[in-house]
Amino acid sequence: MASDYREKSKEVAAITGYSLHWIYELVQGYNRLGPDSLGDKRQENHDRTPLLNDEQQAQLWAFLQSAPADGGIWGGPKGAQWMSELLDRPVAPQRGWDYQCLCDGYVIGLLMEHYGNAYMDKFSLFL
Repeated sequence: MASDYREKSKEVAAITGYSLHWIYELVQGYNRLGPDSLGDKRQENHDRTPLLNDEQQAQLWAFLQSAPADGGIWGGPKGAQWMSELLDRPVAPQRGWDYQCLCDGYVIGLLMEHYGNAYMDKFSLFL
């Protein structure tokens, strides 16, 4: 059973671009504090400009409507690669995942397509 959790954690890390250590931190925080420990707290940081403006986010959403060139699924690293090319600078895999999550309905569609209904109750914790 523990190896199942490790394998699922590795899958989540590969898709999101977050490190395995950070995935474990998120799970531990959720186990300690519940859903309030999760979520994007960056909106509390008012002095930062977004990495992608509204037009670039729309371009990302349009790009995500096509299948990845390698035939796999979209995830943080692939989104970051696209963003790096658009912005002409390196973008961390985590930011690729963050911006994909901003695309309306994208995450739910991705998870449903890849995993079906079996894990939606668990994935909903991250939405």
